[in-house]
Amino acid sequence: MKNKLLLLIVLNIGILGSLHSQRRLWTTGTANVLSNKDIRASVFQPSAYGLPYSMEISSQPVIFAVVPNISLKKQWYKTKKLSIASKHGFYYPKPLLNILAKHDLTYQLPEGASIPGILSFKNEFLISYGIGETTCPAFTSKEFNRENTFKGPSTIFTYKIGIQNGIALNDTPIDYFFIDKFLFHHSYHYVDKLAFFTGIDIDGRWLTNLDFSVDFDFLLLSNSYWAFEHKGLVNYYWGWKFFHIMLGYQASYGTYPNGKRFFIAPVFDLIWTLRRDKLDYGLFGKKLF
Repeated sequence: MKNKLLLLIVLNIGILGSLHSQRRLWTTGTANVLSNKDIRASVFQPSAYGLPYSMEISSQPVIFAVVPNISLKKQWYKTKKLSIASKHGFYYPKPLLNILAKHDLTYQLPEGASIPGILSFKNEFLISYGIGETTCPAFTSKEFNRENTFKGPSTIFTYKIGIQNGIALNDTPIDYFFIDKFLFHHSYHYVDKLAFFTGIDIDGRWLTNLDFSVDFDFLLLSNSYWAFEHKGLVNYYWGWKFFHIMLGYQASYGTYPNGKRFFIAPVFDLIWTLRRDKLDYGLFGKKLF
């Protein structure tokens, strides 16, 4: 039971690293970036901080001690509906792989072998386009309107394409660390291999406090392994507000060393967003700076 819980946590972290939703302060998975000094914090999904010059830095702080990681997204072009960005990330998974190996959750290592140091890189290109109209300010200016009267798209389509590659810092006795579950296709590139991915994401607004997200991705690995992946999510906002609850599922079908397999798992997250105006004025409307 303990091992299954640990694997479920790792799966949620891996899955939620590529999730997104439609509102302005929820920028993961789209070509949007947080406004300067805005903050998004969550349990499993990467937390992020808005930087000047249309940039956003993000990391998963909950697992940083066992998987040092950081990403930088730069928005290169933006209109009211169209946005273009690139994202570049790095992480070092060896400490987490050591923990999973002790619980027999990785591929069996040969006698006396150890997991090598691994540098993992991810680079992707994103194009987002919004349609419809809503008061959710997804593609609006950085100025905050307290009456929330500005308009933005009610649905956002995002196309992404990218590559992942890994560099093993010393010899490794195996070609991959996982042979089943969602993690195989997302860790195969660790040992000096390449992984290509592309997909379409759709974000929309259902109700005042409820958004939906769906995506369809295709992954192609170096040795002709492949996978189709799909996520379905609902994101509930607690008022206008700081607190979000996300529930959904992740499904995949692809080739593995032991044949073709189907996989599905639940995903969930708790998210807090802090806008720049709230940081400046505090929760009770008093200016802090």
